[in-house]
Amino acid sequence: VTGKDESYLPRTFLLLSKAVVSLYFPLVVFLIVLGDEVISVFYSAELAPAYQCLLVMCGFAFFQAMTYPFGPLIAALEKNTLLFLSSATSIFNLGMSIWLVPRIGVVGAAVATGLASVLHLALYWLVFRYGVRLKLVFPAKAVLRTAINLVPAVAIALVARPWLHDGLTLLAITLAGAAFYGLAMYWNHDLSADELGMLRRATARRTA
Repeated sequence: VTGKDESYLPRTFLLLSKAVVSLYFPLVVFLIVLGDEVISVFYSAELAPAYQCLLVMCGFAFFQAMTYPFGPLIAALEKNTLLFLSSATSIFNLGMSIWLVPRIGVVGAAVATGLASVLHLALYWLVFRYGVRLKLVFPAKAVLRTAINLVPAVAIALVARPWLHDGLTLLAITLAGAAFYGLAMYWNHDLSADELGMLRRATARRTA
């Protein structure tokens, strides 16, 4: 993708967004479902209250992840000034932290960071849709398909929760869930023929 061929930018953005959804969303769901067990097994049961903070962070993590596909667009269009939006959201994050932390503690810091992520994503969308005027599309179908594909993995995790008392069992259940999710994604992916072609060409360039 180059700045000289802007017709590829919306399609590349959509492909990157789908990649973020299919790879990042499962990780967030895993931490929501088994985060309590991860904390207890790998750290300490005394840190169990940290799960509340983890839930807040996971709830907002998807918004932060959806800002990543904008990076290549900024580079391709040479709109490096847009990177200053990160500075604006950082200032917002600091202000919200100062206001929330004294009121609700460490969870307030997580909420502040999460709200900054939502603001960051909203600013990117507004700038690219109405300033740069690129017809970007949110991968709503990919989100729905990913949620459906995660059902078997989540079901396995929920059924196995009473037996997750050691690292090996937790690892085994995680790998089993990942395998089921991988198979579901293979049969029920949201990639078009054009996007599969883009992936093949990118892979061919890397292996050439």
